[in-house]
Amino acid sequence: MSFRVPSPFTRLNGERVIQTCSGASGFATYTNAEEDMLVKLDDDIPFEIGSALACGFMSGFGAVLNRCKVVHSQSFAVTGCGGVGLSAIMGAKYCGAVPIIGIDTQPVKLAAAKKFGATHVINPKEVDPVKAVMEITGGDGVDQSFVAVAGPGIKRMTFDLTAKYGQMVVVGHEHPRNEGMEEFNFMEFLLGKRLTGSVMGAVTLRRDIPKYMDMYRTGQIDIDALLSNRFKLDDIKEALDDSERGALKNVVICND
Repeated sequence: MSFRVPSPFTRLNGERVIQTCSGASGFATYTNAEEDMLVKLDDDIPFEIGSALACGFMSGFGAVLNRCKVVHSQSFAVTGCGGVGLSAIMGAKYCGAVPIIGIDTQPVKLAAAKKFGATHVINPKEVDPVKAVMEITGGDGVDQSFVAVAGPGIKRMTFDLTAKYGQMVVVGHEHPRNEGMEEFNFMEFLLGKRLTGSVMGAVTLRRDIPKYMDMYRTGQIDIDALLSNRFKLDDIKEALDDSERGALKNVVICND
């Protein structure tokens, strides 16, 4: 996925700035935003922690609570162990899921998955992930699966490792033209397997962000460990390059 997406914002000279994927971002000191997109950050919460809460973390953690609705002792697997996937693992651990399985091709991200609560990790370059999940779950597949990355065959693979009455929640995506569902057949859903999606964790900002701030204060969630590196605004190119190389979550600091 490219981070270099044209923004709706322009500089004074008319030059269009870049953003990640949000219409409210522009890598600027100030920006315009709709009032309903805002929530107050408590004085004791650092801005860099707030930046993580308001995007990657709630997209993963929030989706597990609000869309997956994981309950105690359900089995859970996440495909893609970047910032969103690791946040989903945190959510699954918080809900009491077991086992929790992290799937990724990068060893550093699999190590991070274990740190955040995964009981098992799988590298698709080394083993067939569907067979591996079936072995872990006694041939049933997982009750809840979560897709936090885009790529050919990933959603099909994750669907195949989901139990017959299980649910797959999709967050990771790329351009709509590459997100057709030709790999799926209606008959596969007749036994009750479900497939749905989630945007920004299906959260209600002014209800959930204060809750997440409290959880951070009390150590129930570890946001600091999600943050890979910190960059100054002048070093934005290096920050983007580092993200594309696989950093979990980089933070751009606008003011020293």
